[in-house]
Amino acid sequence: LDDVESRGLGDVYKRQPQMYLLPNGNKLIVYLNDTLERGLYDRNSVYYALFDGNTWSASTELDPDGTLDGDVESLQLPDGRVALVWTNADKPFGAPLPELADLVTAQKISLCIFDANGVPGDIHTVAALDGYGFSEPALTYDSTDDLIRIAYKITDYHTQGVTFDYDDIEGTYQDFMTNSYETLAVSTFDLSTGTVVKEYGDQADLYAAYEANTGLDLNGLRFMDAGVDGLDNPKLYHIAMATFQDKTYLVYSM
Repeated sequence: LDDVESRGLGDVYKRQPQMYLLPNGNKLIVYLNDTLERGLYDRNSVYYALFDGNTWSASTELDPDGTLDGDVESLQLPDGRVALVWTNADKPFGAPLPELADLVTAQKISLCIFDANGVPGDIHTVAALDGYGFSEPALTYDSTDDLIRIAYKITDYHTQGVTFDYDDIEGTYQDFMTNSYETLAVSTFDLSTGTVVKEYGDQADLYAAYEANTGLDLNGLRFMDAGVDGLDNPKLYHIAMATFQDKTYLVYSM
């Protein structure tokens, strides 16, 4: 990013930078930056900037809601637009040390579509469930139906028997992070309507029953069975997605 800095993005703490060439010849960069005037646990935020061939625009915070952002992923659509997903906390925490379970379960999945000129559109909440944390989103584009599919990890950090104690970090952190139950889930965003797809097809009754029993609104979220060979609670990492010949493929480490 030295070349980017020399063109005027300034002295920032850039992470996860992703750059695209737009149809008009301009370049769009998105990245995580620290917003230092915010509370210690709210500082990470998604920023973007445009390069017109000569000058970088001012770095702009995508969603100035004062909450913690992370795990940025993006892709460019065939028409030059750019789809961006990231984890986005649902509340600010300020400077005091929050409970770790509260911090990680505040993370939801957001999506924004930049138009072919690099102008961001509305911010959509893709996945959000009270008491669950979302992380490591990946996305792919299905040109057949003009859909974006987003996969992510969902973790129950209130798993029975799993606790974390700041007074015993060495003794409890590993248990909290590795034994909290987690699995994969997928949401679908319809570009033609600008909405999350909420239909479940032939599994509608199953998901309706789950929502009735739990009181949760899944908002179109579909769970995936990530267990292998009887392993009920694998640790999941490095999710990636691709669409080819009307099929979506998902790979991950465990």
